[in-house]
Amino acid sequence: MDSEKLSDRLSNHQKEQNKTPQNPDPPDSGTTAEFGREKSEVSRVQAAKKTAIPGQKRSRMLPFLETRLSYDNEAAEDFLLPLADLQKLISRKKQQGDIKDPTLSILYASVGKIYQNRVQRGEYQDYFREQALAVKYFEKAISLQEELGQEIELADSLNRLGVLYYYQGRHQEVEPLFAQSLGIRKRLLGENHLDVATSLSNLGMANNHQGRYAEAEPLLWQALGIFKGIWGENHHAVAIALNNLANLYYSQNRYQEAELLLIHALEIFQRLLGENHPNVARSLNNLGMVYYYQRRFEAAEPLYRQAWEIYQGVLGQHHPDTIVCRENLTRIRDKMQQH
Repeated sequence: MDSEKLSDRLSNHQKEQNKTPQNPDPPDSGTTAEFGREKSEVSRVQAAKKTAIPGQKRSRMLPFLETRLSYDNEAAEDFLLPLADLQKLISRKKQQGDIKDPTLSILYASVGKIYQNRVQRGEYQDYFREQALAVKYFEKAISLQEELGQEIELADSLNRLGVLYYYQGRHQEVEPLFAQSLGIRKRLLGENHLDVATSLSNLGMANNHQGRYAEAEPLLWQALGIFKGIWGENHHAVAIALNNLANLYYSQNRYQEAELLLIHALEIFQRLLGENHPNVARSLNNLGMVYYYQRRFEAAEPLYRQAWEIYQGVLGQHHPDTIVCRENLTRIRDKMQQH
């Protein structure tokens, strides 16, 4: 695939999004809308209405909701104190009666980050228990940060809690958290900050999950534009933004647009992260879903299989993403036997 042409097309499409009102009515078939101006120059799959699997039977893609994308290499939370030390400091603060100490909100958030990181990286001992503990500590941090007026820290905790709620299936509670985080970050950091882009992306994905596609699309394109403007074309944040846009189009049965974006995202992830990273697995799984729902089973099966092997090796067989991918692989093999 011609990366330069694809980059131009994404840029042209983003310009069109900025000047053209969004159609609130999603397509009612598996056919796709126009994606940019020069459709004939892009290789694509012809997804006919009569062959697409009905939308109400679709499973959702594995989304990318990020806690923070403003670090190019290691995240700052990699340098947190050990969990046991943080918990001792919290206990000491409480015993001293310093329940309104700003340091306590930092400690709560730090413990939440450790549990969240362990869950995301497959380093947990008990996935659901540690996920619940991350939620508990971020809720404590938010309560104190709101009371003390720690707005930057509050925006980060709101965003992180929204991600945790999303993966707990608490979707009705997610959007207000992302919206509040975005409002704070825009006001304090400006329109083109990386953390603003992260909040835009997450809010867009929350709207997508609720079926509010017209609201989601400009948010996701804006996030992509910020990431590209800061990092350039070849960065994992750009690949994540491409994947999230693909998720939006997939949700509307706009498979050609989704495929184009997913292939580009996969290429970036593979180039930057190698072949055995969870982000590569997620992109493989999502591209497999686009093929599956066009009944392109022979193309989907090896993608699901590769994704499942990566997830199992990196995150373990009990991680929710591994389970989803294994179920996808089983389903595609059943379909292939029927045909």
